[in-house]
This record gives sequence, structure tokens and C-alpha cells, in this order.
Amino acid sequence: MVDKAIDGDKTMSIRELQEQLNNLEKEKFEQKEKQEEITLQIQKVEKILCSELDKLAEHYKPIIEQFFVENKKFFNTSEDIKWDFIYDGRFHDEGRPLLCSYARPRDNMISLNIAFVDYMFKKNEPLNIEETILSDMRLVYQYDQIEKYKNNPKDCHDLELTKTWIKEIEEKEWINHFLGEDDDLELKEFNKNRKYYMKPDRRVYSYAVIKYKYGEVSYINKPYIGEKDSLFYTVDDYINQFKTEDDKNKGAKQ
Repeated sequence: MVDKAIDGDKTMSIRELQEQLNNLEKEKFEQKEKQEEITLQIQKVEKILCSELDKLAEHYKPIIEQFFVENKKFFNTSEDIKWDFIYDGRFHDEGRPLLCSYARPRDNMISLNIAFVDYMFKKNEPLNIEETILSDMRLVYQYDQIEKYKNNPKDCHDLELTKTWIKEIEEKEWINHFLGEDDDLELKEFNKNRKYYMKPDRRVYSYAVIKYKYGEVSYINKPYIGEKDSLFYTVDDYINQFKTEDDKNKGAKQ
């Protein structure tokens, strides 16, 4: 069996296989007298699903690898960012996977949900995958710079920007100290006036890279900036930084 995303063959998609699994699990719970029979069916579907996921991973791996290689220049981290595929079988009603990716910045690791990757390629919106990767790479970079600041602030690429990220983390740790104390007036007042720096920066930076590389893309939404979000740099600021860096590199090669 080969997934439709690979060769157009009208076989079951991974979402359909997952739905079949979910229904069998429900039947197993409701029909206890048929548990052995249903368990065998579950094992059969799981085997098919695992086979399909392996084929999808093999198919998409070189494409995703290229995304990471092409964008390495935008993320000067201490070590190369690692990545792999994971599978999360939760879907929205319209078919979009709930989970796009899972980043572990302290481990320098990004895991992409193969269901999300497959879904976006089927929709012919591959740059949504690239933007997700860029956002996760920025998260790894943020923690990389924070570690540099702790060891030697002079090693940071942008000291003032890094300080805003550290400020947010320190505030989060302070809040966690009072976690569960809903009646604490100081905590309520603090939360009301609190600003966020890291996530809006990731939104703006990843969008800026996409815009710099491809121009305006119809299906890529402009970054949402909430009333509690604080920006150190705008999309245009980052694009100007990219242009300056590229011009400098071109000049060095001549």
C-alpha cells in the first residue's frame, strides 16, 4: 500500500487509517466480549499505519533536510540543529493535524509531525512547513543565545535582544513560583502588565525569512502581534539585516 501523497493511488490515507484505529479502540472498550478479535484487527491496522508512516518519512526526508540546510545561514547556533519525524494521530475535523512540530531547544532538537508535513504537501502549501521549521529554529537559537549570555555576554550576537528573552524567562520562573495562588493580588497585577518577547520574535523572524526568500506568499499569514506582545525588531528590520549580511558576504567573495 502506498499513500496517496506519494503516487496518487486511491488507498487509505494516514488520517483514514488513524480514524479506523480510533473506531476499533472504541469498539474494544464497548464490546468486551469481542476484545480478542478486535485486538487482532487493531494490530493489523497499526502495522499498515506504521508501514505508511515509514514510506512517508523516506519520501519527505530529503525535502525537509533541504529546508534545514538552506536556512542554516539565518541561525548561527553553537551546534547544528538536529531534527526527526514524529507521528501524532490527532486531527481537526477538517483534516488538519493538531500538532505541527515539537521543539526541544535545550536539546537542540526539532521534531516534525509527519502527518502535518503530508497534509501541507497535499494542500500544495509546503512553505507552511518551512515557516514552522524556521520558527522552531528561532526558538533553538533563542535558547542558544541565552546560554551564551550566561557564560559570557560578549558572545551574544545581539546583547540587548537577548536580554529581552532572558527577562521573559525570569518572569515566567517568578510566576511559576506562585503557581496556583490565584488570589495573589501582586501576581494578578504582574500578569496584567506582563509583556511577551520570545514568541512574537519567532513569528516575525520566520515570516521575515519567508518574505525575504520568496516575496509575499498568499497562504502565509502575516505574524499576529497581540496587545501583550513586544517587538524588538520588525519584519522590515530583519529583512534589512538579511540584505546587509548577504551584501557583505558577496563583497567578501569578490
